[in-house]
Formats: sequence, C-alpha cells, structure tokens
Amino acid sequence: MQEPFIYVSNPDELHYADSPGPNGIQVTQQQGSHAIFAVRVPFIPSFMTSDFTRTLAGAEMSRINLITLRQVRFLNDLINARIIADGSSAFDLRFIAQPSSIPGRPTSIEIVFLGKVFHANRNQAKNLCWNLWRKFRSHYPLEDPFNYPLAPVTSEEELLYYLLPIPIETVGQRQILELRKFEDVDPYVGDNMTGYFPHPFSPVVDASAFGRFLETLAQQEQPCVVSICLQPTALFQEELLLINQLLSRYRAITATATASHGWVELYRKERFEDLQRTFAPLINKRNHLFKIKIQLIGANYAPEDVLEALGSELIENTTPEPRQWVREAPLNDHELEVARYNFAFLEHGPWGKTQVDGVAARIRYLVDTMQAAGAFRLPIPPESGYLPGLEVRDEPFVLPPKRPDNNEAHISLGQIIHRGIITEQPFEISVRELNRHGLIAGATGSGKTNTCLHLLAQLWAQHQVPFLVMYPIDKPDYRLLMADPQIADQLLIFTLGDETTTPFRFNPFHVAEGMLLKTHLSLLMRCFMAAFSMWDPLPAIYRAALRQVYANAGWNLEHGKGGCGLPTPTMADFYTTLVAVSDAMTAGYDEEAKGRVRQSAEIRIRDLLLNAGTVVNTNSPAPLSEVLNRPTIMELGRVGSPEDSALIMAFLLVQLTQELQSRYKRLPVAQRGQQLHITLIEEAHRLMAAGHGKNEDLGDARGRGGEDFANILAEVRGYGEGILIAEQIPTQLVSGALGNTTLKLMHRLEDQESFKLFCEVMNLNERQREFVRSLGQGQVIVRDHDSRPVFVQVGNYLDRFQTSSDLPLIDDSDAAVKALMARCGITIGTAIPWEPPAVTQHTEGDLALDPQTAAREILARDGQVLPDALQDALSGMGNSMKLRSQVEQVCRQRFGQHPNYPQVRRAYLLLAAERMQRSGVPVDDRILNDLVGTTP
Repeated sequence: MQEPFIYVSNPDELHYADSPGPNGIQVTQQQGSHAIFAVRVPFIPSFMTSDFTRTLAGAEMSRINLITLRQVRFLNDLINARIIADGSSAFDLRFIAQPSSIPGRPTSIEIVFLGKVFHANRNQAKNLCWNLWRKFRSHYPLEDPFNYPLAPVTSEEELLYYLLPIPIETVGQRQILELRKFEDVDPYVGDNMTGYFPHPFSPVVDASAFGRFLETLAQQEQPCVVSICLQPTALFQEELLLINQLLSRYRAITATATASHGWVELYRKERFEDLQRTFAPLINKRNHLFKIKIQLIGANYAPEDVLEALGSELIENTTPEPRQWVREAPLNDHELEVARYNFAFLEHGPWGKTQVDGVAARIRYLVDTMQAAGAFRLPIPPESGYLPGLEVRDEPFVLPPKRPDNNEAHISLGQIIHRGIITEQPFEISVRELNRHGLIAGATGSGKTNTCLHLLAQLWAQHQVPFLVMYPIDKPDYRLLMADPQIADQLLIFTLGDETTTPFRFNPFHVAEGMLLKTHLSLLMRCFMAAFSMWDPLPAIYRAALRQVYANAGWNLEHGKGGCGLPTPTMADFYTTLVAVSDAMTAGYDEEAKGRVRQSAEIRIRDLLLNAGTVVNTNSPAPLSEVLNRPTIMELGRVGSPEDSALIMAFLLVQLTQELQSRYKRLPVAQRGQQLHITLIEEAHRLMAAGHGKNEDLGDARGRGGEDFANILAEVRGYGEGILIAEQIPTQLVSGALGNTTLKLMHRLEDQESFKLFCEVMNLNERQREFVRSLGQGQVIVRDHDSRPVFVQVGNYLDRFQTSSDLPLIDDSDAAVKALMARCGITIGTAIPWEPPAVTQHTEGDLALDPQTAAREILARDGQVLPDALQDALSGMGNSMKLRSQVEQVCRQRFGQHPNYPQVRRAYLLLAAERMQRSGVPVDDRILNDLVGTTP
C-alpha cells in the first residue's frame, strides 16, 4: 500500500486542550502545528453472504452484526491513539456529496478518513502523524472477509480538497449545523445538575442501516459534507467523581420519593434507571472513550434533511422510550469561527449553549465505541448490492500466495490488484519462460496493444532481448516505439508491400546454413497449407513443384543443405514450375477439369507475385543478422489480401526460426542457452485459423495446415525463440496455438465462445467469471505459478508517449519512419520485376461478350475454390471497406479489360454467392446487394 501525503499546517495554529481546573474542566488554546493524513474508501465491497459461511449460518442479520462488530473493534483499537498523542489526536470520517454537472446523473458520494495529530513542534507533529497512520492502517478492516478497500491520498492538492471540500471561508451561519446529544434535566428539581443526563446514542443495526441517510445524502442538489470527528479520550478523575455523585444524589432523591407512593415515585425510578443506563458505560469504559463532533455543511444552505436522516440512524426510536437529539447552529460570528476552525483542523473547540458547565461540560460529547459506531462507520450493502451514491463492487480476486523469489531476469506485467485495490506488488514474468510462448487475448479497446508494447519495451530496455512484431494491420500502433529513447536508436520498421517508405524483401526459398533442404521443403508446404485453402490434388501439385524447382537449380533433394553455394530458386521460378507440374500431373484429365486444376494451382502464386512480388520475388536473402539482433517491426497491412499477408508472415517465420536454429547449432554448447528472441504475431488467426467456416472440407484442410504451423512454432522454443500471439477472438485459432502457449493473458473478451474458453483456462469460479465480463482497459487476468488466477493492472506504456487525446508525442508518419531507417544503413535486396505470362487459352479476349456467359466461364476457371477475399466479403467476415477493395482487386485481375466489365462483375458476384449458398456457406444479403449495386 502506498504511503499517504502528510499535510503539516503553519506552526501558529490552535489546539483546544481539555484539562481539569479549579472551576471544572477548562479549555486552553495551545499553539503549534496540525499534521493530517487522508485515505479514501474507493468503493464498498458487496459482502456476498457466501463470504461469511465459514463463520455464520448465512442469515442476513448475522452478516450485518458481524460486520458491525468488526467496525466496533476497529474503533476500540483507535482509542489507543491516546498513547501516540494524548488529547491531541483525532479521526474524522467524511461523506462528501457532489451533484453531477450533467442533468439526470445521480449525485456521487465519496467516503474519506482523515487522521490528525497536533504538536507544538512542526517536525514532531509530522512524525507523530506517521505513527498515527500506521496505527490506523494496522487496525482497519482490510482482511477477509471484510475487505473494505483503502486508498491513501498521496498528493497535497487532493488532501486539501478532502480537508476542505467546501471552501471554509464561504461557509456562513446558515450553512453549518451540528448534531448533538439531547440534554435531559429533571424539571421538578431546583437545579440542572440533579437528574441531568444526555440521551445516549443507540445506533440502528439492521438490514437497512445507513440506508436512509445515504438515500437522503444522494438526493442533495448542492455539494455538502457530513463530518463525524472522534477524539480519543478518557474520563478525568473529577468527571468520574461527578458522575458517581450524580447517581448517588439521584438515588437518594428516588428513595425519598418512594415513601410518597405517588406518581413522583414512578417518575424518579424510571429516571434513575435512565441515569444508570447512560452513565454506567462511561464509568465502565472510562479509559476507552471518544469525544464526538458531528457537523453537516452545505455549499448554499444547511442540509436539514440530511441531519434528520442521520439523527434517525443514531437514535433507535422503535424503543418504548424513544430518545432525542438536537441540532445546533452558530448564532454569532464567534461561534461560526470556532465551528469552521473545528471542521478545518479536526478540532473540538466549545461553542453553543449547554444545560450544564464546569466539570459536567464534556459529558454530553463523550461516547463509547458502540455509540460512536452509530455514525462513525462504513456502510454495509444489503443483499441487493445497492447503496445510493456509492459504488458497490464484488472484488473476487486476491493476492496470490507468496511467489517464489525470482532471481532470474524478469519483466513486470503490472501491479497485482487485491480486492479492487492496486497493490505495490508486481506480477513478474521470467524472461526465460517466454520461450514457452504466450497468448495475449482481448477485444478491441481492451488494452491488448498497450500490454504488448509494455512487455516488448522492457525486454529490450532491461535485458537487450531482441524482438520482432508482425503486424498485418495498416495502423501505426507500434511506431510509438520511436518515441522510447531506450529503443528508438536500435529500432527497425519495415513497411512490406509499400515500396515508397521502408520496403523489406526476402527470398522464401533461401535455406539457412546447415539446414536440410527437405526440412525446408516441408516447412514451405506447411506455409502454403496454413495460408491457402487447398483441395485435392492441389497439395500434391505444390509438393511436386517445390521439389522440382530446387531440382532444376541443381539441389540434391535428399541430402542438400543450406550454404552449399547452389543458386536459390525465386518465387517467379516456382510459378513457372508450378504451371508445368500442374499440366504434367493433370495430363490424363479432361480439358475442363485440367483447366480448373491448373487455374486453381497457379492463381494463388500469380496473385502473390502481382500483389507482393516486390516482397518475395528476389534473389537476395533477408538481412536476418540485423532483424534478429534488434527490435524490429514488420508492418504487413499494405501487402494486399489477407491470404498474401498470411503467407508472407508464414514465410518470414520459417526464415527466422531456421536462421535461429542454424545459429544455435553453430554455437558452442555452453552458449546455446543464452540465445533468446521473441516474435509477436498480431491477428494470428490469419495464419493459424481453426478449421471451420466457408466449406467444411476446405476449412478442415486449412485448419490442419494451421495446426501444423502451430506445432512448428511450439518446437522452436528449443532454439531460444519465444512466440507471443495477440488475438481478439482466440477461438478462431487452431487448438495448437492455445495448447502450446504457457503464458496466457486475458483482457476483456466480447466473443462469448472465447470468453467461456478463457474462463476455463484461467480456472475462474462463478463470481470471478461474472466479474471479468467487464474488465477495464489495461486490466488482465493471468495464471500464477500454482494455476490460480491473478488480477493485474498492466503498466500504462501508451500514456508515456501519447497526449491525453491518444495522439503520439512524436511524428509517426511514413516520412518519419523513412528518416529513422535511413540512419540504419541496412541493405535490402532488389526485387525482380515479374509480368504474368500470356495465356492464350485463358485470355480475357476469349471470354464471351455476354456478361452472364463470361461470368460462368470465369467461375469455371476458378475451379472448386473461390478466392478467399471474395468468400470473406460475401460472408460478412472482416472489415467491409477493406474487403470491398479486395473484391474489386479480384475482379480487376480476372476480367478487368472486358468491354462489359460492370455487367460481368455483377453477374460474377451473384453466381459466386449462389455457389457459396449451394455449398452451405452463408451469404450476407446486405453486403451482396451493396457489392452488386456498387459502380466501380
């Protein structure tokens, strides 16, 4: 828990000190400093009855009694503050009501405790106040099952607000009231002292306790504050003697009245019993008492109705003899000055009229802990969980058991939240454990990107662990790292697919030094399977083409290894080989079937070369020595279609993991354990999608490819590679991506299936499941080493480098990225220009002029598989604006030069939708109508 700010006043302030004197209890004014701390109660715990089943039968009244008794115990402990500063310490519980500035919004109520010590020496006052704070904290009901939260006020500005929520100089006589005990005197005795007793407070302890008071306070149309101030004290010997004399004297009068046997006898007996009930607690608890002061202040007028409601809480008026209380208001400037000073400095200066004086002057203000608890207590919510003006929360997450000492290198996820309060205890993640992989799940706006940035920045700044981010979205989120002075100098940012900024090129067919070719062939095939939907015989054609393209370059398919000096095929070479292999393997097919297979086989690589040939069609390998040794961002949002970006991500991961594996094998055994690199994959479902959706067979095929790829990533941990997967909808991922990740972070999830899945994974109970439905931004659930869920507030990385409007503090434009990379001196290979070969049998000129006929011919060429972008768009999956652009790209590539292009486009989309519906794939009619009605 944080330490509070201690406010220390000027050394010329006053303290009203009580002491016995020759004429009774006298009040002297001492000069010195007031030292004050403040702590907020940010919310009220819901006190679910189930929390108390260990000690109770579960009855509502038992629940309230137990919580009330715990608060009485708290007050009993606070009385011992006299040991710290006898007569000069005080505690103030304040309820501050602030009407909303927005019409129709309810009034909010804040609860704050103030603690005060007075001393003639300013420094000593502050030191004593620290001791008072530690005492307050040690006795406060923080423990289970009570869990009242406590948030120390750490700034002077905030403390001064709680000390004077209404500027004290603006408070006039008609704005301040005090609630005091009613002083009862015997009218049939000649003096006020004989038979005198103040009506004791008898607090209400039931299921509605404090409810009426809070309801009235929450209805206020002006700012107002209720202050219940307690000063620990004890009876002076003179007061103890006087009380015993009052009892003895009235006992004697009662005995005299008994002889008359009239109404006076009954009256005196009843009154003597009242005196005994009033004074017996003061005598028995003479060393454990408080002086009480209850003040109510309104910004514009005295809150009379709040006073009435609070008075009702203090006096249980359902008894045969209801007691009374009185209101007191300043009648002149002097009384107002004392009342205001009392409020500002937690003082108990006397003012106002009283029935008695001398030794009896203080008796009216003395209370035991049970009486004090009538007002100086925290609300207890009913089973409904509603308290007017206050936030009631069920906070089911607690601090984990003592975590093992972590002497290894680690990073901090954030601060652990215990019962709704952010603690100072960090949740630490071992850096070495990150190569067991992690899954970071969260809906848009949940703080997922901030979490990723927070972790990655620590990896490099604190431990020099290089990382790579694959970001398939055209947004500058990760460019914020340019603002981090601990990262910016070494940061690399590549804009794949954008040749005008900082392009990146690599040859997917490059085999790392010492790696077997046949292993690389298998990995390339898994890339294609994970990114593309393939139906038989396409997988066999791709495998054969991969082997053939390397054989054409002179490679030994069985024993060949990277680094042998042989030429490496390019993507253009693979396209040419793929077409030839497809023709050879379908030689026995009829012409229509042969055309479908050939078109389906080559169309994907043709589209890849047209859309992203500048990225993957090069003779040069990737500059992996730089990428693997520095913090690097790969922006893939400008590549084009989701399939192409997924395939490039897969190719990149293969290149990176093989290079790491090659390095690992070349390292001395003693140094291998030191190799560590982290790769973060955003929107990983593009690469590791579960096998459902579109078409059952094709979806399963792609799902198997994604599963294979997930398994590959699981294996790379042995070479020092850790994979972090960031995903909005985790259930879109293959099971391997879920099962092969040890670290799992759960932000707010909107997708219900993903929510249910993570609730199971995190071992959440029913109350915790209900709670995590509304996780705040930057809040996560993570499993501890013992598999228990832990609630964490992630460190806020974004706010370090953004304005309050979420705008970056640095220039994150393409020009800024280009300038950043110009300083790096990294050489990127040259792209090989590629033009699609003329295909005589399938040119647009061969298409029929009739739009309907032309559309059927185009679908026939597509074979059994429609382009993924087209299916995604017609199914309503993904961003509609982006998918519309991709649909237009698909149409332009296939028949963009047709003289009747708009009509062919419309017919093609309608026929494609019809084919999807026949295959059982849903079509979004609204999107279809929008697409066919769009004039390109």
